Amino acid sequence: MKKALVTVDFKGNGQKVLTAAKNWAKAFDGKIILLNVDPIELDNRSLEIEPVMAHHADDIKHQILLRLKAIEDELNEAAIPFRHVLKSGTPHEKILEVAEDENIDVIFMGLNKHSAAYRFLIGSVADQVIKKSKIPMMLIPNE
Repeated sequence: MKKALVTVDFKGNGQKVLTAAKNWAKAFDGKIILLNVDPIELDNRSLEIEPVMAHHADDIKHQILLRLKAIEDELNEAAIPFRHVLKSGTPHEKILEVAEDENIDVIFMGLNKHSAAYRFLIGSVADQVIKKSKIPMMLIPNE
């Protein structure tokens, strides 16, 4: 069975990315791996010093899980096999890591608009994944 990695960051219109991935999964009898990467990595020491951060981290994780549940319901309704993976760390590194670990055939990502200066100075997660991945990618513009 072919596998697609679908990154979900809940920025822009993630519905376009999900629709493209669903169409791919139906056409190729594929499975979808949903990946959400939390770029904020809180260690236990940080949480001891700032317990308020633990509360915010829990709230963020709860919101992510609620949004993932809505996506899961949609995939269940479409009878598309899937599972979700939650990671913390540098987004492009975690995307590449999961893609390799899961033997992914294609990566679906939303492409967020940034100014030319931002892209030159900082770049985007998609830019980093494109540069380092050997796996085909489908970039869907978020408008």
